[in-house]
Amino acid sequence: MKKPKEDYSTRTIKTPDGLKITFFDNKFHNWDGPAIIHENGDCEYYVYGNKKTKQEFQNMLNDMKLNNNATSIPKNI
Repeated sequence: MKKPKEDYSTRTIKTPDGLKITFFDNKFHNWDGPAIIHENGDCEYYVYGNKKTKQEFQNMLNDMKLNNNATSIPKNI
């Protein structure tokens, strides 16, 4: 049986109930900001499927920038 191809593209979808969700490799993930944005504006941050607070997320980005590990600088947080 042929192994399914892994999906390493980033996708953003909007659900019927107003959630905006960003995935990478079938996990919640978004380096550009929150991976989940609720209709009421509440945000949830995820890195490769691991939930982070906004402060943890910003600290990770700052560390990456300091260590030159960021492949792209996020636009807005």
